[in-house]
Amino acid sequence: MRTSAKGLLLGCFPTGVSPGSWERQQVNVLHERAAELADGDRVVYQDLQGLFLNRDGSVNHTTMSGDDVHLAAPGYEAWGEAALPTIRRMIDGSAE
Repeated sequence: MRTSAKGLLLGCFPTGVSPGSWERQQVNVLHERAAELADGDRVVYQDLQGLFLNRDGSVNHTTMSGDDVHLAAPGYEAWGEAALPTIRRMIDGSAE
């Protein structure tokens, strides 16, 4: 029996003080592996790390809290706004 269920797989938030930190490298590996699970139709992967990073790759403390792990209030809003179009496309069944 085929199911019509769909899933949106969002990569984890960036962590680690700098782009070259061990923590950030591990996050990048996780994103690479998560992307491999997506088929673009039933399982859609979305990398939203850019919402939480400055241009130099450091953690943006407007969207991330000072602990470099959790979101700040504006980060939750940005996260939802970025994921919503994909969710709507998945629900409507329209092409991306």
